[in-house]
Amino acid sequence: MSGTRPPARPAPRPASRCCKRNVFSAENTFDLKYSQACELGCISAGANDKQIKAASEFGECIGIAFQIQDDILDVTSSDEELGKPVGSDAENSKSTYVSLLGIEKCRELVDELTKKAVNALQGFDGDTTELEDFAYKLAKRNK
Repeated sequence: MSGTRPPARPAPRPASRCCKRNVFSAENTFDLKYSQACELGCISAGANDKQIKAASEFGECIGIAFQIQDDILDVTSSDEELGKPVGSDAENSKSTYVSLLGIEKCRELVDELTKKAVNALQGFDGDTTELEDFAYKLAKRNK
């Protein structure tokens, strides 16, 4: 199949349709991995379109919240507390959510995205407590 070009890579998505911001994800595939993993789990289980969409939103929101929290910890934590070197993003002049928005705004976004992720779970029947707890644990992690 020479002469056939691979599909064009999609443009980076906004940091979140969930929170309607114009920030581009520093790790633009990070949220996609969580979103797609959640979708695939639902598809495998025979979920309906509403549930697949809810799972996608849940995954996207927790994926972005996780990345933002990671950026916050890179600035506010210690090597000992985090278990890995901190400050490397700044040393490498890496563009992060914190460098673009500041720590306080990032903390607000983590809370907002986590709430939106939990709200997305309303698309499912049954007990979603474990997924809700998981989302809140990711948002409040310090490692």
